[in-house]
Amino acid sequence: MNTDGAAKGALGLVGGGGIFRHRSAAMLGCFPDYYGIESSFHAEVCMTLSATEIAHNRGWRTLWLEYDFALVMQAMSGKVRMPWKLTNKWRNCSLLIRDMNLKVTHIFREWNSCVDSLAAFGVSSKSFTWWDLIPASIRQDFFRDRLGLPNYRFNQW
Repeated sequence: MNTDGAAKGALGLVGGGGIFRHRSAAMLGCFPDYYGIESSFHAEVCMTLSATEIAHNRGWRTLWLEYDFALVMQAMSGKVRMPWKLTNKWRNCSLLIRDMNLKVTHIFREWNSCVDSLAAFGVSSKSFTWWDLIPASIRQDFFRDRLGLPNYRFNQW
């Protein structure tokens, strides 16, 4: 499971994206979501909690979460306090995690391009959407990821 959050501004419209993959890297499903006006940290945590709930509801008890925001890993391990608005959702999610085999790791942004695009879609669409098939908007990035090729981001100075 790869997740990513997106924010338009320090405190602005936020959303996220997630993609579930089989151990063979085949897509099991993906989704963008919208979370209102919050911080990017809020969006990242929401995506993690949403992904965990979706996996549990679908009966997927082995979950490897990868995200490119190291602070979320610290929040998941209790080293950083969860945003107060997400405390109840976090507690509920903690109960679900007890039934799961969960692994949490950091991934560099260059390897997380599919969900970066999904997160941007979540912000712009302001809705939750579930896809069982790879959407055209991420198809190229998905196959680059599946082949193990990074997606480099170049800054223009």
